[in-house]
Amino acid sequence: MTEQAVVLIEPVRHTVRLAPQESSHAIRALVRNRDFRLLMTGQVAWLLGGHLYLIALPWLVLQLTGDVVAMGTAIILSGVPRIALMLMGGAVSDRFSNRTVMVSANIVRACLLALLAWLVFSGRIDLWLLYGFSFTYGLIDAFLTPARTAIVPLLVQQEHLQTANSIASGLEQLCGLVGPVAAGFIIAWASSSVIRADVETLSLYGIGVALSLDALATLVAVMVLWLMTPRPHKLMAKQVSPKQNLILSITEVTTYIWRYGTLRALFLMVVAINVLTTGPVWIGLPALAATRLNEGAAALGVLTSGLGAGALLGAVLAGLLPPLAPNQMTPVFSLTVGVCSASLLTLAFTASTSTAVLTTLIMGISISYTHVAAVTWMQRHTPPLLMGRMMSLVAMK
Repeated sequence: MTEQAVVLIEPVRHTVRLAPQESSHAIRALVRNRDFRLLMTGQVAWLLGGHLYLIALPWLVLQLTGDVVAMGTAIILSGVPRIALMLMGGAVSDRFSNRTVMVSANIVRACLLALLAWLVFSGRIDLWLLYGFSFTYGLIDAFLTPARTAIVPLLVQQEHLQTANSIASGLEQLCGLVGPVAAGFIIAWASSSVIRADVETLSLYGIGVALSLDALATLVAVMVLWLMTPRPHKLMAKQVSPKQNLILSITEVTTYIWRYGTLRALFLMVVAINVLTTGPVWIGLPALAATRLNEGAAALGVLTSGLGAGALLGAVLAGLLPPLAPNQMTPVFSLTVGVCSASLLTLAFTASTSTAVLTTLIMGISISYTHVAAVTWMQRHTPPLLMGRMMSLVAMK
């Protein structure tokens, strides 16, 4: 390992002062910040569109095949490149222009969605095509996610960064609350208005409409992101050596995590919660809506929004409560694992939409609070030069 790499993995030894922010002043400054407004507009566009896709894809697979295994395979194929290449996406984000990465990823995603919508409308869609689209979508997300997290410090003043991250997180949770419900009702309404019997039978028309709207929303994101002019902050300038390859960049952050016990334990607990919840939830909710809940696609949207509402409440709770002390982390994470396990068991046996919604709400609160607490601790103990790669590790799920 190079001398520079050794420097990068030294622990952060400063003490973070948790002085209260003047939130109203920060919010006014951020409202006047043109680039931050553009970023938030783009984020809302692609997140709302993304929730259309997240509802449309599993529903499309179920309508084509009626096979829960096929639906799960499509979802898993999206997660494979996302997990495998997220660290590379973080390394790219640490080295190159975040805006360029975001614009390029969204252009590719818009083209992909437009093609998928055309195939649905024309009746030429097949399961193997959906597998390919799902894999490519996950590949794009592996580069988009770290870039959109790392760009915020380049757009705002350092004293406004906490408020900026709070706004970004709040908007993300609100999109998670509104987007799935809108997607479910768009698919249901558009499908019920179709005259052609062959399309109406499989309810493909509404899915095609949802995918088309996602493509348009992604194009809106591309346009507003292109208008941004982020300038490197003196504390966040790209300082990775140009001679350093991506493999070494990835090795640095994994070495840093494994070297320090508290950080290693915290990271492993985050991974455990992600593994416990992400797959079962995103595969189980569509199956539950399709097989046991009378409302169908609308129920899937409401259940997913229940998770979004819980996540929003959990984020607010984390903002109101003090940061966790090191000796509090293990009990809190253990409680979260218990709540998630009980929630999954409830979802496995319930046939009531109201019970399922309440369960997803509780799960969302627990996961969101624990995630915010963990990420906050990691950010305070991670060198700025490793931040993109560290956040890409946390985002892997």
